[in-house]
Amino acid sequence: MKSLLMEELHPYFKRIIDAVKGDLKKEHLKKHPELLTRYFRGIRADKLGANELAPFYDLLLKSGNENLEEFIIHRWIAHHNPIYLFFSDALSQHYSDFAAIKEIEEPIAQKLIADGVERFGAIDLYLFSMMNGVVFREAQFEELRILAGQTKILSHE
Repeated sequence: MKSLLMEELHPYFKRIIDAVKGDLKKEHLKKHPELLTRYFRGIRADKLGANELAPFYDLLLKSGNENLEEFIIHRWIAHHNPIYLFFSDALSQHYSDFAAIKEIEEPIAQKLIADGVERFGAIDLYLFSMMNGVVFREAQFEELRILAGQTKILSHE
């Protein structure tokens, strides 16, 4: 299976881990203390930041841990609930059943992207759209990916 975090979103991996580091420390590492002992010899979980956690979780995900990837994605989306509400409110004005949307119509998608970038920034809007399976056209995803990349470069992330 193609890994979303390890392929398309990998340039933003540290940013993603930074957003969910509390969940990873309190839930994942707490359930797997042997990982903490093996990889972080003597460092308490509460002292670990994104700089330490990102390379560690990068290794774990490269081994194909789909459950962990799903955990990270779900937690990231939960931490970005305002973006979810933004999409929900905007799409409910045009579609009655989100699950039935095959592709968001061009003018609606363009407005969503423009308004979403203004409110949440290109990177978080791109990450949300990818992780939550927003059904933009491929060209719109490409536009959003480029905007996110430009923002990443300008912000020196």
